[in-house]
Amino acid sequence: MVRLGDLLSVGERWSGNPLGQTEPGHFPEELVVTAIDDRPHFIINQLANGSYTYDGYLYQLWEILAQQLGLRYRIQPLLNGGGYGYLDPNGTWTGLVGELAAGRADVALSWLTYRVDRAAVVHFVDAVPVERDQYAFSVAGGSETRSRPRLGCRWPRC
Repeated sequence: MVRLGDLLSVGERWSGNPLGQTEPGHFPEELVVTAIDDRPHFIINQLANGSYTYDGYLYQLWEILAQQLGLRYRIQPLLNGGGYGYLDPNGTWTGLVGELAAGRADVALSWLTYRVDRAAVVHFVDAVPVERDQYAFSVAGGSETRSRPRLGCRWPRC
């Protein structure tokens, strides 16, 4: 375990040095963070003057981590498409994965699904629980007088 500010790292350590630390707790002068408008995870709003504001729970989590770790960064929103990223037939990556793989960004903030092909070119921080999904079936509601299927009978003859 390693303590950085008020944060305690309990996960597996990265091999190499993905954020360019010169020594523990010392990062490069400025990290480049890229993101797409991926609501509610990361929200990009363009103001009338052409600047951007950001929100969403991944942005808020990043703000807390950056403050606790003393990170300096700038956000470079990815607005020209490409989404999360896929491997183009010419062998280059698009989207967020492309920004990381090409070295134009240090961090991508998004709900980016782990895939083996992506993991070959980027590091995933998978020890941080950000969201939990629960899948369920839903059925139409209605009047109490509507007949309901009974166990052991075949719908719609129940």
